[in-house]
Amino acid sequence: QTSAELGQPGEEALTMRRIADALRGAVSQQPVDLPLVKRLMRRTLRVRQELMKRASVASVLEDYPALKLPGMMLQDAKLHFGIDIFEAIRDKMPSYQARALLFLEEKEVVLDFEHLIKDDPEKVSLLNLPVAFDEKRAFFFTTEEEVTAKTPIIQVTESRFSIFVDGVEVVCNIETTTEAVGTLMAAYYLFSIEYPA
Repeated sequence: QTSAELGQPGEEALTMRRIADALRGAVSQQPVDLPLVKRLMRRTLRVRQELMKRASVASVLEDYPALKLPGMMLQDAKLHFGIDIFEAIRDKMPSYQARALLFLEEKEVVLDFEHLIKDDPEKVSLLNLPVAFDEKRAFFFTTEEEVTAKTPIIQVTESRFSIFVDGVEVVCNIETTTEAVGTLMAAYYLFSIEYPA
């Protein structure tokens, strides 16, 4: 009989459990050993993807709190797609920003965060992105203190961003709009969530 037939965890399951325990320990230490965390997260990607299909967001984060660190979801997406979403957005940002703001001006759209247009045109252009695709801004970001959205959403505060999924804060203290948008895209993929119609 196999260990699975006997109701005992197999060798791979035990290894993954040990790695998850090591991850929790590494995340709880200050300062966080980021290279170690990234290595361990890469080793657990397949297991975490399976877990995300059947477990709640809160329980996944309880088992793998390293997902809450800025950049971890982007790393997972890069492992799967072979491209760095953050770099792709950042590299295209200068040309996109100018075109997006011009497009939005031509559509005579009332911009969110318009008062920041001189200080942070990146934030204004990216957070008004849904308008360019005739999408509801409420599917993309919120400034509300309490977030209850089921789909991934960016919570915008004065100087930071957080990503929420199913009303649970999954990543906080994101510093740039570009990283927030990239992490939002990664959250849809990682948690196997379809964009609302």
